[in-house]
Amino acid sequence: MEIQEVVQEIKKKRELTNISDKFVQKLVIKELGKRPHLLKIIKNASSIRDLKRNREFLYFFKEIRKMLHEIYGVFAPKDIKKIWKILESNIPLKQKVIDILRMSRSTKERLNFYSEIYDNIFLEIPKEIIDIASGINPVSIYLSKYKPKAHFFVDISPDILMINEYILEQISIESYGYEMDVFEPSNELFKFYQYIFLWKTIPIIEKYNPGYTAKLISELNFDYLVVSFPLQSLSGRRRLGRAWRPWMYRLVKDLGLKIQKEFETKNE
Repeated sequence: MEIQEVVQEIKKKRELTNISDKFVQKLVIKELGKRPHLLKIIKNASSIRDLKRNREFLYFFKEIRKMLHEIYGVFAPKDIKKIWKILESNIPLKQKVIDILRMSRSTKERLNFYSEIYDNIFLEIPKEIIDIASGINPVSIYLSKYKPKAHFFVDISPDILMINEYILEQISIESYGYEMDVFEPSNELFKFYQYIFLWKTIPIIEKYNPGYTAKLISELNFDYLVVSFPLQSLSGRRRLGRAWRPWMYRLVKDLGLKIQKEFETKNE
């Protein structure tokens, strides 16, 4: 059996359908590298059904889905098809933007605060932005009174990139989406950008690759780096956002950077 067949089975879970095959395959191969005997089992299997009878494979399969849920699924829109229906509808553009932002947990949480958020983070009039691990957040620039000339974004879902490009085109903002794994970035990420956004991304980076945030930020080229942290855990049971502040202060000091401004919203 080929790895690609395992990838397609993993992606049958609704929230994972729109992740790029390439990203899922790289993750599967990386994790199988820690379990070479399991790779042999997969290669010798005649079907997914047979594989799922193997307890070790089933555990591995569930772990990969759990990782993808934490990296992507929990933040991603639950129904991409519904978003495309919204885009194809005749409702006003502002309503399209609001309806789309309601489709994702993080953007829904920010919906009533976007104007305040953009007023706070734009210390200079924005000309160029890149949003790393963006999801559909770039769509929210519609709600800012300050519109950049160019807005770029990085995600692991081709559909998400197309949705962002569609909306930004409607408001005459130059845009381009990069399908990219943050852990294996391409050169486009290291160009100069006036503003770089990292919304709720650092905790996930540090969970799966401790120390990588410092390496990544040290290689980025920007005037302003905007980072945010969730105030609660994914389960909603623990308050954790403020716990990241001392960690961030140390990182800023170690990298020779300077904090220009801090503020909180209800959830971030």
